[in-house]
Amino acid sequence: MHGHGELGTKVDVGAHRQYIETLRAEVRAQLRAGKSLEEIQRLVTMDAYKDWGSYADWRALNVEGMYRYLQQATQRN
Repeated sequence: MHGHGELGTKVDVGAHRQYIETLRAEVRAQLRAGKSLEEIQRLVTMDAYKDWGSYADWRALNVEGMYRYLQQATQRN
């Protein structure tokens, strides 16, 4: 039994992985260009995924999460 909706398939997992990899690459490129979090949230639109459920609600938060993750990873190295 699961608690957060339908279970995904291998195809779904692959699509999610591609989303995360694309998000990481785009946020990293903007960080390297010296952009602020607010600028990155505006610039990284992830339009290829705009038809995904809750895209509008989660895009900026996903960008922020990746930004913070990459900032912390940089500080550790």
